[in-house]
Amino acid sequence: MEQWYDVGGKQRIRVRDSYVRDTLGVLAAQGSSGPAKLDLVLRGLADPTTGLVPVVDWSVLHDACRDSDFYQGERRLKTKWVSRNLRWLVDHRLVERVGRVSVHQHLRVLSDEGTGAPIDDPGLLGDRYVTFSGDLVRFGHSQTWNMPELAAYFCAIHGEVDAAIDQQMSAALQLERLEFGAGRWLRTLQWFSDRDRVRPERSVRYGFAERTLRRGFSSLERDGLILQHRLSTDPRTGETFVGGPKVLRHNGFDDLRFDPQVRRRRLIERAVASGLLQSGASAKVSVA
Repeated sequence: MEQWYDVGGKQRIRVRDSYVRDTLGVLAAQGSSGPAKLDLVLRGLADPTTGLVPVVDWSVLHDACRDSDFYQGERRLKTKWVSRNLRWLVDHRLVERVGRVSVHQHLRVLSDEGTGAPIDDPGLLGDRYVTFSGDLVRFGHSQTWNMPELAAYFCAIHGEVDAAIDQQMSAALQLERLEFGAGRWLRTLQWFSDRDRVRPERSVRYGFAERTLRRGFSSLERDGLILQHRLSTDPRTGETFVGGPKVLRHNGFDDLRFDPQVRRRRLIERAVASGLLQSGASAKVSVA
């Protein structure tokens, strides 16, 4: 949706970790990506103070979430899709309708905690949050994604942030030089759900099924948005990993304009330049 910023879309959309766990986790279990994508789009359009969404035709909202040709351009079917998914968001107190019912109706986005409270910014409140990039909408990525890709994206950003706040890991992976969306991280997919409860008790655990994440990361890898390869030694210590090699993932969400082949080539070049991937080495691994 090239006009994303023209209609008031934000470049960065911050949501709580608990939103990813509670709202997106439920939708992932149901295999329902429509409410998730519509909610993220509405949050990207909402006024940060009032939560009001600019009045746009609902077919435009559809086109921000899905391929504009999905219904062969049929506006009536697009608005029905928005209405159906909006009903879920209203029922879960994430959005409310304001004024008369119509496709030009005002919508107000509420807190992502699902309490019905007014919209807020978790970053300003000191809550743990992850960021959804508006460029994912602008360059058409989110329109083709389903819950596996959304789940993998939020885990990738969470992994990037987790590595950045670990000073030793940040230095070893050279993260201080990288922009948002271009981070590197070593966590396993099991770490996000933490079913064995090895992470600190205050940690927010994403409940995405491992199968969902595997599908999502495989899709993002094909699209040149993630690079995955194995490391035999710990970059922090130079010692061999106990239990075998681990997967290092390089995020490629910092520049979403290019086609998959160009994005993948840029990711490989960046990984080689960092010294974390040997030139000519295989950069494709099984997701684990």
